[in-house]
Amino acid sequence: MRSAFTPIFTPGKMKGMLKFIKHVAGDLTKEIDSKAKKGEEFELKEVFGKFSMDGISSAAFGVNSESFTNKNSTFIKNAAAMFKVSLLDQLLFAVESIPGVPQVFNLLKVNTFKPNETKFFRDIVLQTIRARRNTKE
Repeated sequence: MRSAFTPIFTPGKMKGMLKFIKHVAGDLTKEIDSKAKKGEEFELKEVFGKFSMDGISSAAFGVNSESFTNKNSTFIKNAAAMFKVSLLDQLLFAVESIPGVPQVFNLLKVNTFKPNETKFFRDIVLQTIRARRNTKE
């Protein structure tokens, strides 16, 4: 694992990500200030979840997920759907752990991942790669 992730987190790349994280930190500060001025109670888990989502989406994908400003963000909806586990998902996971079943699923072209959400994130990664190659960023 270390050899796979080491090239991603070089000092130069970390410096490049810092500007995105600073921007997201500004959004976090505005959100907390806004709630403090209103005297509103809020869940830290929710606010820092938004911070994490925005930080990862901007640094890794080059996308502003707008979790602080846009309640209907498609990025947020797809990310939430990826991590939502239904009874069917649990059943598929259990069946897939039986030896030989993954090969049968491959032959029958049964996709156990969430196809719409997976396609959404795949498209974002491809768009980001294309944009970064074009801009040499």
